Amino acid sequence: MKNRISVTIGIPAHNEEANIFNLIDSMLFQKSHISYIEKIIIIYSGHNSLKISQKLNDKYKGQLTIITDSKRTSKIDKLNRISKLSQSDITLILDGDIVISDENLVENISKPFIDDEDILITTPVLKPYSTKNLLQKILNTSIKAKIYSSDKWNNGDNYIKAIGRSLAYRTYFLQKNNIPNKIGEDFFLYIKAKEQGGKIQEIKSSEIKFHLPKNLQDHVKQSSRFISLKKSFRHELDENSIKKYGKIPLKIKLLIFKEMFFINPIHTFLYILILIYSKIYSTIFFSDKAEWNISQSTKNN
Repeated sequence: MKNRISVTIGIPAHNEEANIFNLIDSMLFQKSHISYIEKIIIIYSGHNSLKISQKLNDKYKGQLTIITDSKRTSKIDKLNRISKLSQSDITLILDGDIVISDENLVENISKPFIDDEDILITTPVLKPYSTKNLLQKILNTSIKAKIYSSDKWNNGDNYIKAIGRSLAYRTYFLQKNNIPNKIGEDFFLYIKAKEQGGKIQEIKSSEIKFHLPKNLQDHVKQSSRFISLKKSFRHELDENSIKKYGKIPLKIKLLIFKEMFFINPIHTFLYILILIYSKIYSTIFFSDKAEWNISQSTKNN
């Protein structure tokens, strides 16, 4: 790989007008030394999609590649199209509702690709943007415990780190592995990376923030996707690979709950109840369709 690395930013967005302009601004103000942003691609759908796309064109005047979907399309469909359009060394996929204040984000997520050819995926640290109500505080406790515990699992190279809100991929790897139109593209690509001898690296020096659900219904929607990952890809991924790379070891599960209990015992008990409810929900209402099941309370509004 050449010394200066090219990056395409891909934003698959659906109804993200509350945050999309802030996100693009944060990308345009990124520092550039070892990396440079070659292209920013936005595929946008949702209500007022034509109006929002026009506003984007008016404000950024040719700095973006904007594709407007008149009908609702899934994140996976958008991601596969972004992958085909990217001609850069690295393709960084960002959800439209995340918050980025780090002007060195692109630099930091790019450097490991230069240093280690086995790295196929990098990710910044993910942290909740705010924890105002009881549910958000409970979820924040679980996130803190998972961050701590996942560092202990295979030295941080595991699928807990591969959260699709913000992941950078070697473009050839992304193009080589067309993603099935099912929820859980991050899980699918992580397993594929491991099958191909690749690694994921979390970048401790950069972080992005995201909004936690404000109500139980929205959390259960999100949680049921995570719970159903292995079932979703049982026909697309090798069963042995799922068992080897997609199953959290018992000692890590115990460590997560031990850490949660240490942080807040009451939150831990309530989280277990929520987890049981989410598992029941995912069993009854399981669907692997990739169309967005919108969690409105996570939007930045």
